[in-house]
Amino acid sequence: DLVMLLGEKSRFLAGQTENSPAVVEVSRKIAALNVAIQEALKNNIRSTNLLIGDLNSRIAKIQEQFGRLPRTEQDILNIKRKYSLNDNIYTYLLQRKAEASITLASNMPLNDIVEAAVPGVPPMMLRPMLNYFLAFMMGLIIPVAFIAVRETFSGKIRDLKEIEGKLVVPIVGSIGKKENGYWQMVVANHPKARISEAFRALRTNIDFIKPAEAPLTILVTSSIAGEGKSFCALNLASAFAACGKKTLVIICDMHKSFDSPGLELDNGPGLSDVLIGRTADVPAVIQRTGYKNLDIVVPGPVPPNPAELLIGERFQAMLDDLKNTYYVIVLDSSPVGLTNETLYLTRLASLTLFVLRQNYSDKDFVDDINALREKKGIENLYAVINDVEGRYLSYHRYGHGYYDDAPGKDSFLRKVGRFVSNKAAI
Repeated sequence: DLVMLLGEKSRFLAGQTENSPAVVEVSRKIAALNVAIQEALKNNIRSTNLLIGDLNSRIAKIQEQFGRLPRTEQDILNIKRKYSLNDNIYTYLLQRKAEASITLASNMPLNDIVEAAVPGVPPMMLRPMLNYFLAFMMGLIIPVAFIAVRETFSGKIRDLKEIEGKLVVPIVGSIGKKENGYWQMVVANHPKARISEAFRALRTNIDFIKPAEAPLTILVTSSIAGEGKSFCALNLASAFAACGKKTLVIICDMHKSFDSPGLELDNGPGLSDVLIGRTADVPAVIQRTGYKNLDIVVPGPVPPNPAELLIGERFQAMLDDLKNTYYVIVLDSSPVGLTNETLYLTRLASLTLFVLRQNYSDKDFVDDINALREKKGIENLYAVINDVEGRYLSYHRYGHGYYDDAPGKDSFLRKVGRFVSNKAAI
């Protein structure tokens, strides 16, 4: 009853206070029940004390009667008590022994060994050297097989020698991987980096292709987004600007909003404003980048018909006008695989650079480039491989002490690792 009252009080206190009538009534009942319990305990204690006193008096009477017996009978009674006690203990121990024997018998196997087993042939001896040799061979075969299967079934561009053999257009530049901490303008901000030297080499190759041609219009495009087209366009323009040639970059991709990490530029007014006719002042849309001899024209607000604007006469007239001011004009166009106006822009450019990215671009893109040259008849078409692994770059191993981001002198293990990687790639 007390437990039930305490539980009822706890339920009331969950939603009421101590002063509520229900809680007060339950508390009164609990107090009354506690008093009753205490009285009952006192009565039980008195009854128990009386019982103990009665038992003690009876024991005293029995001992008094026992003391009246002769000495011999007292000894016999003591012996009987000890005998009864020892007999009970002995009987208990026999029972425990029987239980232990039953348990042990239940765990014993049912089968007996009649004759020990003898091998029909002598055991095979261990051959440590053979095991080491097999482990070494497996360590070579499994990685090489894995790399070979990956290269066979992968649809991405990995082996540059294979791609160079399939391309019908020359490869004029290989750009290494962008180091951590480098933004878009690598050539301008980190002129002694290895990747900056790659863009200067690309500039030199272009000078050999188009010697003494001024002004020079370069179209940079790719198959899909993400291959580094804009990155290559900006840094190639920076390489021309660094040697004193007044350079302009025109972002022709008007299909999306312009983003310029590392450049303090806004997206308006821009190219779309000139082509729509919103402004006729072309110099007004040219923005200074903060780097000497390098200017840029952003795409501006996204128009409803970017393709029609680029193939119109206004864009060609704009280029003709800008050629009077700039030595090099770099056109950063939309990817060929996503838009159609890029094919028209190839007729306005002195040469077209098609960017491919290692481990990113599909091998089918090589066929697309070959089709542009063989089926579309686009002349002055060249390929640039971006994000190239260091083992495919000629300047990767010879830059120690010259480039700011060149690695230290190779250790023996690093040379062995590069040798194995090169063999696997071949």
